[in-house]
Amino acid sequence: MREVTSEDVITSLKGVSYPTTKKEMVEQAKKDKADADVIRAIENLPREKFRTTVDIATLFEDKSRRR
Repeated sequence: MREVTSEDVITSLKGVSYPTTKKEMVEQAKKDKADADVIRAIENLPREKFRTTVDIATLFEDKSRRR
């Protein structure tokens, strides 16, 4: 499994309207044939709702700081 970045996730969600839910994000990523690692990363996000792409990016920044 490769390390997925916030850019990978956001790029795979081009058709998503914000605010959105994790479920909607997974559905859109699958519809757009996103990489399995990207879909898994979305499924593992600790939040259920996202107001903007900044919410997504912040989660990935927090994750990288903890390393």
